[in-house]
Amino acid sequence: FGTGSCASRRGPCDMSGSSFQIGEAVSVSGQHGKVRFYGTTKIRPGLWVGIELDEDTGKNDGSVDGERYFRCAPNRGLFA
Repeated sequence: FGTGSCASRRGPCDMSGSSFQIGEAVSVSGQHGKVRFYGTTKIRPGLWVGIELDEDTGKNDGSVDGERYFRCAPNRGLFA
């Protein structure tokens, strides 16, 4: 993950020893975007990375269940 990739789509990626910077380019399951959020969420336990995707193949606009974590266009947000 980071400048590499992460195949997880159902839970947080194993990010032990990783650090992310807001704006960093990332690739997730063949999708490319930029880190917009890194931290804990109300989604599920663990550390999550909120990504603004380059294309509208995501699942949200940076909010999940009414909780805003970052802002992006609809269907450009993804959490990994």
